[in-house]
Amino acid sequence: MPITDPERKRATDAAYYRANAEKIRRRSADYYAQHREKGREDRRNYRLNNLNRLRQYDAERYEADPQPWKRRAALRKARKRGAEGSYTAADIRRIQKQQRGRCAYCKTKLGPDRHIDHIVPLSKGGSNWPANIQLLCERCNLSKHAADPLVYARRIGRLL
Repeated sequence: MPITDPERKRATDAAYYRANAEKIRRRSADYYAQHREKGREDRRNYRLNNLNRLRQYDAERYEADPQPWKRRAALRKARKRGAEGSYTAADIRRIQKQQRGRCAYCKTKLGPDRHIDHIVPLSKGGSNWPANIQLLCERCNLSKHAADPLVYARRIGRLL
């Protein structure tokens, strides 16, 4: 006899999953491995049929927190250029703490619109490791562009 009470059904399903989690994961992985192309086709069709809704959803998520989106774009750019290494959100938080929440060049307080900058630009052979990352304010990052860090520091009067 099927369970009609939604709370009881939820509790029964959760207990079954806890008792059989590994079996369920293995069965699911096997299914998706055998039907990989069907899954791709289903996702492609869903995207095509719901394009406007997905764009709206992405726009709302970007508006709420643009940093993950910017990070993914930077990682994609680094992969495209063949730069080695990668960094995580935890690395960025650590770097921000090391910089005391200030721009590496002008020392203004960084807000949520901080820019993640490669000290040695990717275009000049820099890596994507956390050791080559610094946080800059928008003004400094946009004026630095792809300049060598020493050249830029001289240009803004930080070095003689």
